[in-house]
Amino acid sequence: TELLSLAYNLPETIVKLQDDKAYLNVKDSALLVLAELGLSLEDGVYTSMKVANANINSRDDAKLYLQILLAFFQDIVNYNLQGRLLLPSFDDTTAKLSRVIKNPLTAIKVIIEAMTRIESNVNLNLLLDHVMIHIVKETSYGK
Repeated sequence: TELLSLAYNLPETIVKLQDDKAYLNVKDSALLVLAELGLSLEDGVYTSMKVANANINSRDDAKLYLQILLAFFQDIVNYNLQGRLLLPSFDDTTAKLSRVIKNPLTAIKVIIEAMTRIESNVNLNLLLDHVMIHIVKETSYGK
């Protein structure tokens, strides 16, 4: 429910969606990609292209996926500043990501730009690939 509260404000909606198959696929995909990123940036990109592309089937799914990624990258900033985390139950994942991601602010910018493009007529798989490649390229190599 912690992840659903990022996207929805109504408790009834959160309770209703917590067992929704589409939500669970998006959540599991995002958490797997983030876990892989925490271990290896290259594996994170590969997992994103493989798993996210298979499980993100609609614009709503893509929005939720990007909201989850955004929350984690915001938490990397908070973690580095020793601030309060948005997702405290995922602090271990955030700690691993903070050791690998050098510039989370660039990642936040890329994710927000992608969220605005979802409403356009874009190919979701290409958009998600673009996000992950730019996150890895710009946050790890400073380009």
